[in-house]
Amino acid sequence: TPKKIETYLPTTGGKAENTYIKWIGLVCVALGLIGAVFAVRNRKKAQS
Repeated sequence: TPKKIETYLPTTGGKAENTYIKWIGLVCVALGLIGAVFAVRNRKKAQS
C-alpha cells in the first residue's frame, strides 16, 4: 500500500521534498512492474 511507503520514507517536512520522494518512489515501482512484465514475457517465449 502506498500509505505504508510514505510512513517508511524519512521526511524533512518540506512539501517539495515530499513530492520529490513520492515521484522517485512511483518511478521505482513503475520500473519494477515493467521489469517484471518483461521477465514474464521472456519466460513464456522461452518455454513455448
